[in-house]
Amino acid sequence: MKNITKYLNETIQHPTDLDREAVVVNNVLKHASEINQPNIEVEEGTEAIGNDYYNACRKIQTVKLPNSIKGIGDVAFGNCSALTSITIPSSVTSIGSAAFYGCSSLTEIVIPNSVTSIGPGAFAYCSSLKNIVIPNSVTQIGYSAFGFCTSLTNIVIPNSVTSIGDKAFCCAPGRKLVIRNIRKLVTENETTPVKNASSLTSVTLPESLTELGKDVFLGCEKLETIYVPTTKADFYREHLPETLHDKIVEFELPNGD
Repeated sequence: MKNITKYLNETIQHPTDLDREAVVVNNVLKHASEINQPNIEVEEGTEAIGNDYYNACRKIQTVKLPNSIKGIGDVAFGNCSALTSITIPSSVTSIGSAAFYGCSSLTEIVIPNSVTSIGPGAFAYCSSLKNIVIPNSVTQIGYSAFGFCTSLTNIVIPNSVTSIGDKAFCCAPGRKLVIRNIRKLVTENETTPVKNASSLTSVTLPESLTELGKDVFLGCEKLETIYVPTTKADFYREHLPETLHDKIVEFELPNGD
């Protein structure tokens, strides 16, 4: 019988000693089991964590994924409320919708440079998440991807990002939000990714922005400073509410930017 997962120093056989059936289909783990061991290591050769596989496995604390993993499916680790640490290998290219939704004990996660998209709600309600590194490989951040991550202190959105979904950081940014390069800070229905970020104190906006929602910083009650490039200052004064004009601080872009 194929060994699919290692727990601590033990190897759990598949599927007879799992609480519920677990199968491997085309190298994809399917059908979540109620796993009682706190630390798991997925076997090398597994290519993806299937949708819902570890969903609501509330005793898992740490996860190590092999270098063969290419994708993390929708709700793959959703509601794993005891999860504090997971190693995502550089083979992963996508993180599915709600993949880590409700992982309320997760404090830090490093997304590898191989990932190009972060799905809707991928890290929503990770209320203990303090640090997140979004690599330059990411081009899309989905709807509410980091929504309600109330412990986040700093967020840097890299140059590579071309699409930020509605409410991506709703009620999430801690003190500082830096946007390196983005064309629109508003979605088609004119809602915004940072509305109601009640702890946000400063934001740095790029020269590249061409569309800005009128309520983009609505509910950001602690916002003190909006850093904008001098070359774009007139645009921001025109498009931001007059009540925010006294918070605008201009800065010079380095040569070549």
